[in-house]
Amino acid sequence: MSPLQIYIYLSLILGICAYTASGFFPVLTTLASLCILLYFIKNTGKQAVVLILLFIFGFYYGALKHDPSPNLQETKPPRETRFSGTIAGMPIKTEYGYLEPFSLSTPPLKGDVFINLPKPFGPGTFIEGNARVTLKAGHLNPGMHSGNTSLFLTPLGAVALSRNNSPGFIPDRLRWMLYSRFNEAFSGETAGFLSALIIGHRQYSDRLYRDYARLGLAHLMSISGTHFGLFTILVFSFIRFSARALPYRWLIRLTGRISIDELATLLTLPLIVFYLLLSGVRIPALRSFIMINIFLFGLLIGRKGQWLYSILFALTVILLMDPSSAFTPSFQLSFAAVLSIGLTLEFAEKRLPLNRAGPFTGTLVKILLVTIGASAGTMPLVLYYFHRLPALGIVTNMVFTPLICFLILPAGIIGSLFYLLTGVFPLGGLFALLISKINHVVSFISSLEMISFTLPAFSAAVLMLIYATAGCMIMRKRKASLICFSVLAFSVIYTLPAYLAPGPRVVFLDVGQGDAAVVETSDGKAVVIDTGHTGREVISYLRYRGVGKIDALVLSHAGRDHAGGLWNILDEFRVGEIWDNGLLIYQPAVEDTVVHRQLKAGDILKTGSAGFLVLHPRKGYYNTFGDDENNRSLVLRYTDRGISILFTGDIEADGELSLLRLPKYLGSRVLKVSHHGSYTSSKRGFLASVNPRYAIISAGRFNPYGHPHRGTLRNLKGIQLHRTDREGAIEVSSYNSGEISISSYADHKLKETGGLNLMVELENIKRLFLLW
Repeated sequence: MSPLQIYIYLSLILGICAYTASGFFPVLTTLASLCILLYFIKNTGKQAVVLILLFIFGFYYGALKHDPSPNLQETKPPRETRFSGTIAGMPIKTEYGYLEPFSLSTPPLKGDVFINLPKPFGPGTFIEGNARVTLKAGHLNPGMHSGNTSLFLTPLGAVALSRNNSPGFIPDRLRWMLYSRFNEAFSGETAGFLSALIIGHRQYSDRLYRDYARLGLAHLMSISGTHFGLFTILVFSFIRFSARALPYRWLIRLTGRISIDELATLLTLPLIVFYLLLSGVRIPALRSFIMINIFLFGLLIGRKGQWLYSILFALTVILLMDPSSAFTPSFQLSFAAVLSIGLTLEFAEKRLPLNRAGPFTGTLVKILLVTIGASAGTMPLVLYYFHRLPALGIVTNMVFTPLICFLILPAGIIGSLFYLLTGVFPLGGLFALLISKINHVVSFISSLEMISFTLPAFSAAVLMLIYATAGCMIMRKRKASLICFSVLAFSVIYTLPAYLAPGPRVVFLDVGQGDAAVVETSDGKAVVIDTGHTGREVISYLRYRGVGKIDALVLSHAGRDHAGGLWNILDEFRVGEIWDNGLLIYQPAVEDTVVHRQLKAGDILKTGSAGFLVLHPRKGYYNTFGDDENNRSLVLRYTDRGISILFTGDIEADGELSLLRLPKYLGSRVLKVSHHGSYTSSKRGFLASVNPRYAIISAGRFNPYGHPHRGTLRNLKGIQLHRTDREGAIEVSSYNSGEISISSYADHKLKETGGLNLMVELENIKRLFLLW
């Protein structure tokens, strides 16, 4: 492949990416673009005119594909509305019924829309009626990817149903038929595993996903480039082997015009396209399909020297379809995996005597090389996004990935095709037994100690410099490698204070309409106070910080918005102790695995210079008005090196009156406002006794309760107020000076410059190198 061909693709790709980057780094993007264009001119002469035009076309194409229309958050739809639209995907089972993706016709709103239904209906079902409308915003926390704002419809009364028979719903109807069959014929986890593997629908349990993730096998739980790639290799190899086993005369006739490899490619393609249709032709699956198959077919039919050409072609096609995909984790992981596999196989062909090995040995060696190459190439991205390093990742991938992709996947696809044609899924019992055994082995191995390690986050700049340094070393650019490595070392040193700062540090996480906070004491202990609805935000943040053990998990009361994530956290982390108000009932009991402390007013728990003083509920407390469970919330005062924070759970006015008996102990510099800012709490007498300088409200954006209440906000006037519904996660820290510092995660996110704004751009550059 000539350098000019590479430059043609690169100029278009870089032009598309430059548009998105220019929104945050206009000056830096302009300078980088000029350097790229000068490089083209220097290396291609007059042909650089074509490259410059392609770069400009890519830039304006990115601008053309950008959708500036208002999102759901800005449109503010009514709370109740007349609606009509079509179910557009597979259902997700919830405790209240089924949640299904929905394509709205009226009102004409853009964004992610879902409908709550008591029973599932197939894709293409047209529904109209009246519905209650709720918005749910993505959560802004470090360590997790903020989702878009979604709209949820809950029908009120009867709805009218009909069927949309347009051809566009054929793939989803096939998926619906298989989804229904899987759930009828197989147990929950087996059905969930098959749905994820065959039709790309995630309905497996959080526990099963965590077990696979601990072994570095999370990519097997959704349709990815690995599935397409190994399935393509298997089908291609089987057809080629079968063709060569034909009688010689047949083989001569068959290959008179095309080679065996070309014939195998033609026969493989329909099966791969069928698998793509079963995936629902969703953008992530389509990206994986294009990326891996263009690359593999180039290798399989003998164009091994042009694998880079295949990757760049696939990359261009994907970016023309969706320019924003370049900044998604799935795209980056697919690209890094394919590029690493190509480099590994090219290195092996030059340095290892693979031609001398037998077919079986050669295949095993190639599987090993593909696994090592993909694992090594994606490791920085995996650590950056997921903060987990599986100790046996390469070994488990060598065992389970071929087992699932060479046995379970083809059997599942063939069985699905047979079922769609005949209504019978062959060997279902044997299939279920095999999947159950694989899941059991994965769960057993993942339960072993030291099977995976949690590593602290590193900055985006460090990630980019790791790949830049590796690229320069592969191309044998010594000076460039040295420069990149030096900048990388500087970036690591620059971010070290974020790891070495002694604390204390308290982060109030954005868990929507709920409460969760993580306390890191000055002596390095981790205390979690409430979990939110699911605990996922707590789990992601602790991974981001590199925390492997929770020393104490505090539950203020049994409300699901405070304690709903208990079991998920216990499944994910070693927990030393659980503290509560003595009124919680655990099913199953927790005493067998952790120390359980039932606290009451007057208890003091200390670690180093940090202390937790329990202020409520006192022995003999009797609630006279308001919600009894809320008023019996555990109230703690945390002090550590100049910091003092009052955690109030959901206490209401009656609980606050009880606390006024302890004015000597209430004073705190930071108040976690009770009950999400409800009008039932934060009365003026209580606020005067606490006398906080800062107040934190944990509430959900678009919550249906109107929290925080305007009366509460009036009472808090004069206190510096921070809200998770507006600022995302909020950090309260204090260092050696004893001064309190408060920052929000929303301020750490990259900001659009809105044109040429050098100060905002410099702040964005700084954010690339810093951790929050």
